[in-house]
Amino acid sequence: MTKDEREAMAILNWLFTLGQSPVIPHQIFWHYRGIHWTPRLEQRNLKLMEYLLKAGADANSISLCYDNSYNDSYNDSDNDTDDSSKSIPQIILEVILDSKRSNDVVFNIAKLLFKHDASVNLDQALLSAIRTKRSIYLIELILENGGNLCAGLDCPSGFVYKETALSAAAAVGISETQYILNLLATWNKSKSIATFITADVFISAASAGQNDTIRFLYGQSSIIAANNFGITPLHAAAYNGYLSTCQILVPLQGAHVLDFTPMYSPLHFACYNCHQDVIQFLISHKVPMSSYCQGWPHQEGIESREAISRETRGISYHSKKP
Repeated sequence: MTKDEREAMAILNWLFTLGQSPVIPHQIFWHYRGIHWTPRLEQRNLKLMEYLLKAGADANSISLCYDNSYNDSYNDSDNDTDDSSKSIPQIILEVILDSKRSNDVVFNIAKLLFKHDASVNLDQALLSAIRTKRSIYLIELILENGGNLCAGLDCPSGFVYKETALSAAAAVGISETQYILNLLATWNKSKSIATFITADVFISAASAGQNDTIRFLYGQSSIIAANNFGITPLHAAAYNGYLSTCQILVPLQGAHVLDFTPMYSPLHFACYNCHQDVIQFLISHKVPMSSYCQGWPHQEGIESREAISRETRGISYHSKKP
């Protein structure tokens, strides 16, 4: 231990004798502009965290952090929003997963947290680990300590109704999707693989333009339908301007689309974002523009439709020229 580290520990001990409660500052895990995080500094942070945990700090402490982990494919990037509206509660494990730390550093911190009974928000932490392309060892560590591979979590934004480990992986790439699907098959041998490939899994892949993933998923489950928002993968692809993804999805969707849809069609979404090539493709393939109908299955669906209507109420098809 260096002289500076000894002095820091001495100050902490003095604070504890005065009755200061040990708290792990989330800020020590963020990369501040202008700071070069060397292995030595990372090791010092780990020692500090271990010391605080041994002194009684809560491994499950929660802080409001800026949410930069979600791919907000639905909200218009031109809109200026208050940063506070994007603040979400995160445990320390989620904070380090969303940071730019190396896999080795994050893995060591995660092991330390689990050693001191970290157990809150592990399902969300699992999704963060998948979205940020963390190592399979870290993903398996979270699963071993209580993360649920089958959990469906509400999304703060976007087209996805319920996000799962598989839907998160589908937005990242085909290898991540295959890995998570293999885990699901291994841990749920009595279930068909197709039961895990929901509409939201296809929608996540389409939102990110993951064409190879869509083809792979379709080979496992040939049903491409709408989710509880009435959103289909084609909506997501058209909104984001992924022409090649639309070209894959149009012949696949066919009669598999459910009998309820949102108030706007994929063509509406393509027009809204001025994706001229997608617009021309959808029109040439006679994708229906009129998509409003009454057949929502339950109250939750009605509320979802109203929410989508509020999100898209400002659409004007003459305000932006292709």
